[in-house]
Amino acid sequence: MNTKRRAKLLGTGISPPMGATAAATGKTNTRHYIHGVLFVWAIMIIVFYWSAFPLNNIYFLDGYTQPPPPPATPPATWHWYSSRYSWDWWTVYMININMLMPYLMSAALLNNTVPEYRKLLYEVSWVFIIYNLIVFTMLSIQWLFFCNSSGSYYDVSCNDIRWCCVYFAASPLASTFCPNAAPCDPAFTSGDLHRNDEFYQAFLFSIFWIFISWGFRRLTKELTANGVFRER
Repeated sequence: MNTKRRAKLLGTGISPPMGATAAATGKTNTRHYIHGVLFVWAIMIIVFYWSAFPLNNIYFLDGYTQPPPPPATPPATWHWYSSRYSWDWWTVYMININMLMPYLMSAALLNNTVPEYRKLLYEVSWVFIIYNLIVFTMLSIQWLFFCNSSGSYYDVSCNDIRWCCVYFAASPLASTFCPNAAPCDPAFTSGDLHRNDEFYQAFLFSIFWIFISWGFRRLTKELTANGVFRER
């Protein structure tokens, strides 16, 4: 099958008819359609990075802590504590819902003559702008008021990994989240603690998705104006 034949087939299904220019024939310039496809690919690469590295590496305690010496066995004398499904956990994982945006754009590109897909993408992108502003606000509150404090044993997504070296004895409940019952060697103070890298990236991604949601909305208008999205 030659290139010319493939180009003709590209316009016979759900993809738009292509032409050298977006002329009065109703054909769509190929580069506009490719522009949308490349944008989706770029966002999916970023989504893969977020899922494979920062999100996968972020720490949430979910297991037994401070086990007694053998022969004690769980669960009779061990203690299970978990920081999953707390407000801290939900705030970080709320970023993942943004994965819907490239899927919606893909559906609109593949069904470019069905206006409902384009309208759904356009309206949902506005909702996601507001949504990501809320996530950013929640992470900012956590960043400013909860990270590395004496009562932040639940906020482990932003705590320094050395948090237990400083606050292991801050309260009876805090001590249950720490594997140590004595200061670390060398000793650390609260001034030595920093927000961990994974939470810092989550904070940056919450800002990034505000602009990307706006980008999806702007690109939808551009592709509509250039004839990629059209009424049947």
